[in-house]
Amino acid sequence: MTRATSSLDDIARPSRMPTIAALRSELIKALTLRTWWLGVGVILVLNLYFAQMNADLLSELALTLDDGWFLAFDGSVTPFDQAVTDSVLSSPYQSAALFVPLLVAAACGQEYRSGQMQLSALAVPDRTRLAAAKIAVTALLGAAVTLVAFVLSDVVLVLLLPPEGRAVVLSGAGMLVAAKVVLYAVVVSVVAGALTTVFRSTMPALITIVGVLVLALSGLLRALAPPLHNLLPMIAAKTFLFGYRSEPGEPSATAGVVTLLGWFVIAVVAWVVVTRRRDVA
Repeated sequence: MTRATSSLDDIARPSRMPTIAALRSELIKALTLRTWWLGVGVILVLNLYFAQMNADLLSELALTLDDGWFLAFDGSVTPFDQAVTDSVLSSPYQSAALFVPLLVAAACGQEYRSGQMQLSALAVPDRTRLAAAKIAVTALLGAAVTLVAFVLSDVVLVLLLPPEGRAVVLSGAGMLVAAKVVLYAVVVSVVAGALTTVFRSTMPALITIVGVLVLALSGLLRALAPPLHNLLPMIAAKTFLFGYRSEPGEPSATAGVVTLLGWFVIAVVAWVVVTRRRDVA
C-alpha cells in the first residue's frame, strides 16, 4: 500500500464511524454543556414546586372526601382518583410542554454559537448518520428529563398525600401517565431541535417555540382558525394526555396522537434534509 493510498484511507475513515460511536459522541457533547445542566436544574426545581403545590391542594380537598368523592372549591363534587391522576400529570407535563423545548433549543444552538457543529461534521462526514445521532440523543435527553421530573413529582405526591391518593399515584393508571408525558416530551424536544437546526441559531428557535406556546395558551387561533388551533402540539395532545372526552371542535385522543406523530415526522425530515443539504458553518 502506498503512502498516498494510506492517506486517502485515513481521510475516509471518519465516514465509517459506527452509529453507536456517533451516538456516544453526541451524548457526551450534550452532557458536558453547562447550559444543559443549569436548565435541567431549573426545570426540576420548578417541577418540585408545582408538585408540592398540587399535593397541598389535594391534601386540603381530601378533608372533604366521602366514598371516593370530594367537594371542590367551586362547590362541585369530583372523583378523588381523577383529581390525583391530573396532579400526577400536571407537574411533569408543565415541564415537558413549557420548559424542555426551550432547554433543547438552547443546548442545540450552543453548537452553532461555539462552532462545534463544524467539528461534528468532520468527525461524522455522513450527514444522515450525524442527523440521526442528534435526533436520537435529543429525544433521549428530552425523555430522560421528563421522566426524572415525573419520578420526583410522584415522590412528593406519595409523601404528602393521604393513603387514598398514594394508591392512585402508584397505580397502573399513574404509570400510564408517565408514558404519555414522555411521548409528548420526545415530540416537542425533536421539534425544538429541528427548529434550531433550521435556523442555525438559538434565538429564532426560542421565539418560534414561545410563539407557538402563546398561541396555544391564549386560544387566539381557536377564534380565528380552529383547524390550525387543533394542530398545535399542546392542543392536539390535550385529550390524549388528560383522558377526558373531547369537547365539540376539539381533537379526539386518536387525532391528537396522529397530529403529534405528524409533528415528529416533519421535524425529523426537516432536520435530516437541512443537515444534508446546508453548509454547517
